[in-house]
Amino acid sequence: MSLFSIVPRDHKEWHEQTKLSDITDEEFNRQIKPVKYARKHIIFQIICFILTLGPIRAVFGFVGFFSCCAIAGGLRRLQYALGMDTTKYKTFLLRIVQLGFRCLFIVFNHIWIRKEGTMDPDARVIICNHTAFHDPMIISCTRDTSVVMKASFGEGVARWVFDIIDPIYVRRDMPGGQTKLIIDHANNKELLPILIFPEGTLTNGDIFLKFHRGAFLTDHKVQPMLVRYHMPFVPEGWNSFAWTEPNILLYFWYAMSVPLNWVTVKILPAHSKSEYANADEFADAMQLQCANAFGVLASTRSSNDIFRKKTEEKVENKEKKE
Repeated sequence: MSLFSIVPRDHKEWHEQTKLSDITDEEFNRQIKPVKYARKHIIFQIICFILTLGPIRAVFGFVGFFSCCAIAGGLRRLQYALGMDTTKYKTFLLRIVQLGFRCLFIVFNHIWIRKEGTMDPDARVIICNHTAFHDPMIISCTRDTSVVMKASFGEGVARWVFDIIDPIYVRRDMPGGQTKLIIDHANNKELLPILIFPEGTLTNGDIFLKFHRGAFLTDHKVQPMLVRYHMPFVPEGWNSFAWTEPNILLYFWYAMSVPLNWVTVKILPAHSKSEYANADEFADAMQLQCANAFGVLASTRSSNDIFRKKTEEKVENKEKKE
């Protein structure tokens, strides 16, 4: 048994794919199914949490994170109250938020974020795999980016923090409007590049779901930045940063009980739509490039299948209650 594991895993047989692959319902469900840990795994997690000073990390990390967010959000709100130009001090406020992210990395025992590859300064769209809760924070600490998020995030107090990163607020009932917002944002070079997760949801990382075309409709360069978590002293299957657990508190427990670990951000070459016949071909080509670089399966299944399944389950549960 190897005392080392990574998320997403690297499969040697999936480095030279030439087309997307079909998978069975069973294989598909395995990518999004919460992990059920055995008693020995739970005991192992508790021991790791204690030996790595988990309670102390939690206090310092969370206090630092929320303090930085409160300071940055408060200063941003003050700018609006005083009628100041909100483009001023934007980088300064962003650095405060990123410091908060790094405080949170203490909670997760990340000791290092290693970049592999060269960033293209002309890329206006950044795409990334989505496996862990804090993937957007990892990317933000590697390259300043905006992010696409649910419209509900722009309605609470946290909106003052999100406002610093030029967010794009979207709703699932506005598919056409969402595309226009992304294109308009990419065209405005006064705004930060956009970070998009083209799979549209989270998985355990073993496959790339079919990329949605929204990230590939602009005429600007698109650059992949892929995140992988390296966990020494953690046998495969004993713990993971993969966010398939619906209980957020339980997920945080798993993440906080991973021993000292590091993160790599693999930066792939940027490409543009002009190199391909259309946006769909562009999306499939980028999915294959990312999957081959990471050694994970490029699948024809998409997040639409997940949301369709959830809708069917809700209807079924409602009918049972009635």
